Amino acid sequence: KLKAATGAPVMMNSNDQELYDHLDWQANWLNVETPAKTEIDVALKDGDVVELGGAALGNSDTDAPRRFEILFTPGHTQGSVSVWIPSEHKLIAGDTLFRDSIGRTDLPGSDAEQMYESLQRLARLPDDTVIFPGHKYHPLSNGTMAAVRESNYVFKPRSKEQWMMMFGGAG
Repeated sequence: KLKAATGAPVMMNSNDQELYDHLDWQANWLNVETPAKTEIDVALKDGDVVELGGAALGNSDTDAPRRFEILFTPGHTQGSVSVWIPSEHKLIAGDTLFRDSIGRTDLPGSDAEQMYESLQRLARLPDDTVIFPGHKYHPLSNGTMAAVRESNYVFKPRSKEQWMMMFGGAG
């Protein structure tokens, strides 16, 4: 509906194509109506840059486009991506990172080891980066990377081995 209303392209990492092809299974599992499918216009990859015009986004100070960098952050799904807005120190983390948890890694197609690597990558973002997660599981849904690293239990293990013992089912 959004694509039809705005003409905006639909973007997705191609590693999530299998999940997209089986929306009916997911909807059934969640006991909701299967959403309508649309064509995927752009296959996002790590390092891709998406630019959107500033004026169109309410940026009246300048017509310079805003730059969004795609970070491949698999783990919750094989095609998970996060969107880094470097000029504003903002990260749209989707289901990779929440304020005090992460996206599930026990679902078909998820991978705890990939999640660990993705979290390590995100943890290197500047302390003042504001994280915008895909769900509001905390009264304060967003927070700075420094606050998230300090309070989120997924950053407590000090090695990959410890992390996998806690979150990867190893043992």
